Amino acid sequence: MHMSLNSRTKRPIGRQVATPPRGGAGTPGPANGLSLPHERDESNHAPSAAPDPVMVQAKRDIDAGMVDTDMHATPGLDTERRDQLVPGPGGKPPPSRP
Repeated sequence: MHMSLNSRTKRPIGRQVATPPRGGAGTPGPANGLSLPHERDESNHAPSAAPDPVMVQAKRDIDAGMVDTDMHATPGLDTERRDQLVPGPGGKPPPSRP
């Protein structure tokens, strides 16, 4: 039997070998055992018992009277407090409240 050759690559035309599946035979996910993002979102594992250190620091900062001035154009949870303590645009004082 004579096969045709691709004139540019000089390889046989017509016979293609299937690509083997990733992760070995019968593995339905990543081979390293990690879950995919949508699987992590749907998992029922309890959150960590220890609080996030960044959130603990944020709580301490707010309790100490610090004001978050970098809100990325969002009102945030302490917007009223920030309006009282931080000058308005261009250094103008916030409007006085009755």
